[in-house]
Amino acid sequence: FVTAYITVHSRTMDWMDSIRLLNSALETCPRFAKAHMEVSKIHSGLYPSLFNLTKSRHHLEVARDIDPELCDLHQQFAHVAIQEGRYREYEEELTQAVLCPFTMGGALPMWQRYWQMVLESAPMGTPQRAEIEERQAHYTRIIQEAVQEAQAKELKEEMRKKQMLQTAGKKGKHQAKWWKLF
Repeated sequence: FVTAYITVHSRTMDWMDSIRLLNSALETCPRFAKAHMEVSKIHSGLYPSLFNLTKSRHHLEVARDIDPELCDLHQQFAHVAIQEGRYREYEEELTQAVLCPFTMGGALPMWQRYWQMVLESAPMGTPQRAEIEERQAHYTRIIQEAVQEAQAKELKEEMRKKQMLQTAGKKGKHQAKWWKLF
C-alpha cells in the first residue's frame, strides 16, 4: 500500500508542473513527438534558466524522426535556427510553418517581417539585394504553389460531393417512381 501511495503521489506531483509533466510523458511514451516538440520549446527560451539550443534541437530532431508529417515542428525549427544564426534553414522552416494550418497565424506575419527586414538591410542594386530578392521569390513561389494545390484539391472535393448528391438525387427519383407503381 505504501508503494502505491508513493507512486500515486509522485505521479500527481509530476502533473503540477509543466516541465515535470513533459518529462514524465517522455518517460512513459518516449515516441510522443509533440512532447519532444514542447520540451524543445522549454530549452529554446521559454524557460530562460533551462536555455540550451543543443537540447532543443535534439528534441526537435527526435520528434521529426518519430513523425515527419508533424507540421508544427517547422515553426519550432525556425525558432531554434534563427537563434543559432542559421538563416537559410530559418527561411526554409518558416516557409513550411506558413503552410501549416496550426502555425500559419503566427508564421505568416513573422515571414513578412523577416523579408521586409532582410530586404531593407541590403541596398538597392547590389548583388546582395538581388540574391535576397531571388530567395524571397523562391519561397513565395513555394507558398503560392502550395496554396494553388490546396485550392485545386478543395475544388475537386467539392465537385466530387456535388456529383455524389446529384447521383443520390437521381436514385431517389427513380425509387419514387418505382414505389408509385404499387
